[in-house]
Amino acid sequence: MGERLLKVNSYTQSSYPLKEDWGRYNKRYWGRVAREAKELLKRESPEVLILGFAGGTLGHLFQRENPKVKITGVDIDPEMIKLGGDYFFFQKINNLDLIVRDAAKWVGNNLDKKFDIIVLDVFKGGNFTIDFSRELLMNLKSINRGKVIINQVFPKRENLREAIDKLKKVFDNVNAIEVPPGNILLVCL
Repeated sequence: MGERLLKVNSYTQSSYPLKEDWGRYNKRYWGRVAREAKELLKRESPEVLILGFAGGTLGHLFQRENPKVKITGVDIDPEMIKLGGDYFFFQKINNLDLIVRDAAKWVGNNLDKKFDIIVLDVFKGGNFTIDFSRELLMNLKSINRGKVIINQVFPKRENLREAIDKLKKVFDNVNAIEVPPGNILLVCL
């Protein structure tokens, strides 16, 4: 296929085009996130927080939109960070600060920071369910200057409705976008 994939339990976590053909991502999850972020990436020096950085596919796409973007990537798994550096070339991303830490704890300890775009894309060994605790959601809202984009897979539709209801208690606007084959982006303003 002309790309390198990082998979965990058969789920693709990151991808890198071997021939730098980034257009291939337009119809996939990463491309949809990049489109949702596009307007905010036009700011002079946008600041982006990616929770669940993995191999850095989104970081590459955001930098292609705006080379001045400042990216903070947080991932709980040091092996993901190592693989990302070795095989997905995230060292090519300028203005990147990578942190190995639990995403919710990092956010809770950094409430003084502000981001134009926050992407929450955490995954652990087959478990996609994010604990939408009120504390985490309030913390995300407090560091947000633009959009919070949450990637999830909801095997049951009632779980999606529950997640949207929880998000609407914190954010003024929540929009669910289906991205085949199974991702749902929850865009919160």
